[in-house]
Amino acid sequence: MLAASSVAKANLGSGIGQNKGVDVQRLRQLVVVGNDKPQRTTEDPPFSKMAQFVVHDLRHHLCAIYANAEFMCSRSENPSDREELFDEIRSAIVCMTDQLDALLLLSKTGSAFHLRRQSLKSIVELATQMVRSHPVAELVNLTSKDMPFIEGHVDGKWLCSAIFNLLLNACQAVRLAPKPWEVVIALQQDLSHVAIRVTDSGPGVPRSIQKSFFQPFVGADHRDGMGLGLPIAECVAREHGGEVCLEESRPGRTSFVLRLPNTR
Repeated sequence: MLAASSVAKANLGSGIGQNKGVDVQRLRQLVVVGNDKPQRTTEDPPFSKMAQFVVHDLRHHLCAIYANAEFMCSRSENPSDREELFDEIRSAIVCMTDQLDALLLLSKTGSAFHLRRQSLKSIVELATQMVRSHPVAELVNLTSKDMPFIEGHVDGKWLCSAIFNLLLNACQAVRLAPKPWEVVIALQQDLSHVAIRVTDSGPGVPRSIQKSFFQPFVGADHRDGMGLGLPIAECVAREHGGEVCLEESRPGRTSFVLRLPNTR
């Protein structure tokens, strides 16, 4: 969250462009999320669809990396702050590398998903950390609750992407409502399913798009941020035999739930 404040208060590129001769305008183009949309097609082949998903997430990770890098170029004298920022940059780069590897795997094998037993709590925590370092989460009270240790047969990098996008969507939504901006993520299970629930204090999902927001680019021309984030989450859930659904939507409280089969 240190870097999010930096981006909000400073001119983008003020720290980096002065030292290394970096093309600041080009960097702005790379990290501004949502200005350019991929070409629409009637039915995208699997590789094209996954490539769009990867590009979408890479843009967001680049935004967080740029914010952290700019803050590190400031005259901060606190070594612990710089170490925290570096850890966030490293985590973003690892996520980006994992997704590029998945795209390469898809091109070679026809499948982008590799399921293995993993800690769902760790995946949720990583996704939450990634969103906290994104500028859109600045001033958002992002909290976790009900985080028991649960293992699942999942593809960790893609499930992390799904949760990341649900949280990012929630952070974008609350900024359209009065403060305080609240986003809560919870992990729960019953005999048949594991539920990852994201609840926000935003204005709610407009009725006009409630039946279509899992389609690519629905609402992408508006400030609600729903371009590819929700379709990514829904696609990842389906690949795991689960689903994403809108559980509740009203002013002040909206909940999306990602459900997965309980494979314990």
